[in-house]
Amino acid sequence: MDEATAATLRAECDSLCRMLISRTAPDAIQTLYARAHASGVLTAPSGRRDRALLAIAHRAPRLARACDGVAAVVGRRGAFRRKVVLLLALLESHPETVQHVRWAPSTTLSRLRRLMGAFT
Repeated sequence: MDEATAATLRAECDSLCRMLISRTAPDAIQTLYARAHASGVLTAPSGRRDRALLAIAHRAPRLARACDGVAAVVGRRGAFRRKVVLLLALLESHPETVQHVRWAPSTTLSRLRRLMGAFT
């Protein structure tokens, strides 16, 4: 992997981590994220929509959640959602970040969990 690609993946990982856990990605998570890309688990975004969503999320991290919402509706199987799901799995399985995933403030998932808990 060349240096430019590695730098892009680090920035992408940080942007998506800020969206998911309101923190930048630790070095270990960035390494695992880059390794997943290098191994071919994730492919480069091929569609215009995925490229645009990734570009917006990268350049304006505050809009990353909106990008995720758009991707959830119109591009569930796209590269953007695959990257988010991979990163969420990495964050949930890493001891440094697991506590931030479970208690991430103001996420739709945490609101849904609280709502569902009210009915049980």
